[in-house]
Amino acid sequence: MSTNIEAGSQQQLKPKSFASTAWREFKKNKGAIVGLSLVIFFVFVAIFAPLLAPHDPENMNQEFRLQGPSRHFVFGTDEHGRDILSRIIYGSRISISVGFVAVFIAGIGGITLGLVAGYWNKADSFIMRIIDVLMSFPFLLLAIGIVSILGPSLVNTMIAVGLGSIPGYARVTRSAVLKVREEEFIEATRALGFSDRRIIMRHILPNITAPIIVMCTLSLGSSILGAAALSFLGLGAKPPEPEWGFMLFSARSYINSAWWYSLFPGLAIMLMVLGFNMLGDGLRDALDPRLQNIK
Repeated sequence: MSTNIEAGSQQQLKPKSFASTAWREFKKNKGAIVGLSLVIFFVFVAIFAPLLAPHDPENMNQEFRLQGPSRHFVFGTDEHGRDILSRIIYGSRISISVGFVAVFIAGIGGITLGLVAGYWNKADSFIMRIIDVLMSFPFLLLAIGIVSILGPSLVNTMIAVGLGSIPGYARVTRSAVLKVREEEFIEATRALGFSDRRIIMRHILPNITAPIIVMCTLSLGSSILGAAALSFLGLGAKPPEPEWGFMLFSARSYINSAWWYSLFPGLAIMLMVLGFNMLGDGLRDALDPRLQNIK
């Protein structure tokens, strides 16, 4: 009897891991669950697009030109008779790919610059002055400038959005490094003679993953929105690619006569960006120990 009581008390006293605590806090956030559901939905649609799309997204048929929503064409057709639903389904692949590639580029560049600037004071001033100059330009204007130099294409859009997002990653990473590098365990590793590379990779970087994860999640939505904006301006995807921003660009001439043409691609962009933003907000609240202590 006493053994069972002791075992139960030990289980109650056993501290919960940070991951389990973060997941418990995340599940309490209804908005975060909605965001996660939206992201999972769009990822599922992108993976199984060939099975879900009722028609070929690039098949043109002038006989069905600009037909409204019906049983045969649920979201209607465009000016070339192509099924809008099928193009939106396949377009989810492009939007998600653009988002992840852009975040990868921004993460590699921004995190590296932030680590260097935050750890070495000599490099801090030089790097951050460059970052300040880049941040003085609006994100979309900076991306337009980059894609104008590289040339309009979907690949260059990914690169432009990624490069345009580097300053934000650099500032967030630098701020986290400046806080962690003053901790006692970092001073202890220096006293033991560990190299700077080992301190950064094995002790600093693992302790700043939470803000980086949140930054990546939030910037996925802004990257997708930025790529759609570039395509809308004619600097991104080119026909016949079923990219949502380019679909809005093509629909602008028919906004009065074919309302469905611009409505459904716009809703797809809104829901995907909303999903990543709500997911990022939920992760920020769940991964921030200060907010957990307040609760």
